[in-house]
Amino acid sequence: DKTGAKGRIDTLNNASPQERELIAQQIRSQLEGSSSTSSSKSSNRVQEMDDNTLLDMLYRNQSAASCDITAVTVPTPLNQHHAVSLYAADQAKDLGWPLNARAIALMAACGYSAAQVYGNVFVGRTIDNETADVWQRVDFTVEDASPMAEWCKIARTTGGGGGSGTSKASSLSGIIQQQQQQQSLGGTSAAGGGVQLIGNQAANTTASSSFGANGAPAVVESWGRWTQTE
Repeated sequence: DKTGAKGRIDTLNNASPQERELIAQQIRSQLEGSSSTSSSKSSNRVQEMDDNTLLDMLYRNQSAASCDITAVTVPTPLNQHHAVSLYAADQAKDLGWPLNARAIALMAACGYSAAQVYGNVFVGRTIDNETADVWQRVDFTVEDASPMAEWCKIARTTGGGGGSGTSKASSLSGIIQQQQQQQSLGGTSAAGGGVQLIGNQAANTTASSSFGANGAPAVVESWGRWTQTE
């Protein structure tokens, strides 16, 4: 198991009632802290779940082959309720993949100066407006993958849905890793939808860059390897 998923499953299986309660509280706190001005439907559903239901959902997520999903922006009125997510290989650092300079530059442009991203990633965008009852995948273009893009400037402003300048973006696997560390120390505590592949190449702020979509190193999954061309 190179991804660490088995270890995270073992963490959930071996967690005491107090530790399970703590994991559930951490997940809710991260989502609540990321919701900013506007709460998404998914965040509200998680807040309403009891601990067992929430952890069962997390267990199923970790049991299946998956990627690590990081919230780059959460939907707010200022960013027109656009949620941008970054999808990376689970435990890419442990797999020995190099730092992704372009993805790190994009995260920094959105207010996450402490971000560390390894390997190739995909970035996608949705519109998530609870008030208008709208949830829709929309295109994330090559131009949007530039750290100079307008949405990045909005993200790092107050209420823009991004980071505060020093924070790290939230991911579910990060919460489980924190719990594993605590246990090891004996603690108890629709239309559109295009995505962009951002490969591990030197940062480039020109909008015409392909951002690793062509000729990038193959992505390694448990079932094999794959690449993408435009």
